[in-house]
Amino acid sequence: MRKVTLRDIAKEVGTSPATVSKVLTGRGDDLIGKETREHVLAVARKLGYSPNLAARALVTGRTHCIALWAETLADFHSIVANAFMDQLRPSQYEIVITDVVKHPDWHAYFQRTPLWPVDGIIALDSPHSVRAYLAASAGRNVPVVSVGAYYVTEMDYVGVDLASGLEAAVRHLYEEGCRRIAHLTCPHGMRPGDGRREAYEATVREMGMTPELLVAEQSSREDGRRTVLAAGERGDLPDGLVCFNDEMAIGACKALHEMGVAVPDRVAVTGCDGIPDTEYFPTSITTIVQPVETLCRTAWEFLRHRIEHPDAPRQAAILQPELRVRGSSRRRGAA
Repeated sequence: MRKVTLRDIAKEVGTSPATVSKVLTGRGDDLIGKETREHVLAVARKLGYSPNLAARALVTGRTHCIALWAETLADFHSIVANAFMDQLRPSQYEIVITDVVKHPDWHAYFQRTPLWPVDGIIALDSPHSVRAYLAASAGRNVPVVSVGAYYVTEMDYVGVDLASGLEAAVRHLYEEGCRRIAHLTCPHGMRPGDGRREAYEATVREMGMTPELLVAEQSSREDGRRTVLAAGERGDLPDGLVCFNDEMAIGACKALHEMGVAVPDRVAVTGCDGIPDTEYFPTSITTIVQPVETLCRTAWEFLRHRIEHPDAPRQAAILQPELRVRGSSRRRGAA
């Protein structure tokens, strides 16, 4: 079946293709009469016209697409992606989720790999990708908002201060009577400058304890489970676990259950991110809840403003998480 064109619509309406184009792109609302505009739209619907988005982008300079960059769509990042979809739904923008693949040479990767044309980018927990993209010529004219626990401050950003959340978690476990608090983490959390790990180490030292790092191969449930099982087999379990994320906390609780170790009486556990799964266990899991709705709303406001006002001053926000205390860390009769 032949694709319906602007000329087809113009011929049936009895006007020019230029007039049809202005109606369909919304650029002629002040110049074209209401009756003509309604007639064009009615004919376009009747003929089944589908706009050529690439051609429209060449005319308007806009694709009306926003890219959400993520290095993973694990549970928490899927929650964030859905929240961004909710933010964009009332607008005319579509969202394109882009898998920013890790590469040994980020700069070369973005120079040679064309990305989907978008009006703006929201980069979730992917600072290395952002810096490489901006260093490549392809990224200089597309506005970027860096968001999440890992963000870049050289541009618009909305960060989440998870360091304060980890500090609160450590202090909470100490108040519940834990005197040997370990951090269950992963290679990502061992990178220099990781706020979660640094906050954990500083807080336990302040309380007169020695930092203990249980480093799993990845930040998954299964890797968290295996790492805690190994500590149990060595007879080296702490009495408190502050986990890098909720996935690892769920795995840790599973391992402790398999070993017959009571949670929280023998080992108290906290997670991080606030995924819904943490509530749906016989012993619900204490977690550091990220303010996802506020994060997504603020990021979209920043990006929309940047698209409309490219030369506006830099926009920045730091959001605070909430430690939500539940059964996995609440001990009765703690000192």
